[in-house]
Amino acid sequence: MEEMKNTKKLTDDCDAAIKTAQFRFALIAPPVQGLVPDGSDTAYFMRITKAPLTLPDGRCVKYSWKTPQKWHYLYKKGGFDALLPKTRSDKGIPRSREWLEESFLNRVTRKVRKDATVPIDCVSYDVPMQFISQKVEIRYLPEDMDSAFILYEGEHFPIRATDKNENCRTKRENNPPVDYTEIGGGN
Repeated sequence: MEEMKNTKKLTDDCDAAIKTAQFRFALIAPPVQGLVPDGSDTAYFMRITKAPLTLPDGRCVKYSWKTPQKWHYLYKKGGFDALLPKTRSDKGIPRSREWLEESFLNRVTRKVRKDATVPIDCVSYDVPMQFISQKVEIRYLPEDMDSAFILYEGEHFPIRATDKNENCRTKRENNPPVDYTEIGGGN
């Protein structure tokens, strides 16, 4: 009984794939046959994708004009079989555990202040000084800000809540005042 269900599902999937390929071919048939009424293939593809198209399964989809153009290219290279829909080889499989966990993190973009801090929910966070005056993407879990980080070029840079007590005790170099009389200014 189970084998019959699997066979029926496989047959239904094949029928759906063939109908999808036929739908795609119907759209690209005029350029394939050299009978484009719009003057160019691109103009034709732009015209047919202005309104949503109804797929064989009844769904309405709005395509970019580049999609039928890609189907046309695929057909020229591989024939009707190239129009059959492909299933992703990694369908249903997360790319990695880290990737999956990062998918659920909140993301905010902030500009780093001159003092190397960013505000998130009215709290200041210290960030690496290399990001001063840059916009950065910060990823975090609201209940676990200790694990928050900046994602920059695929690398993680940790951030931490600003310790205002430590910050107020930091010795800073005060530049000496400029004496304009020594450089020819003033009386």
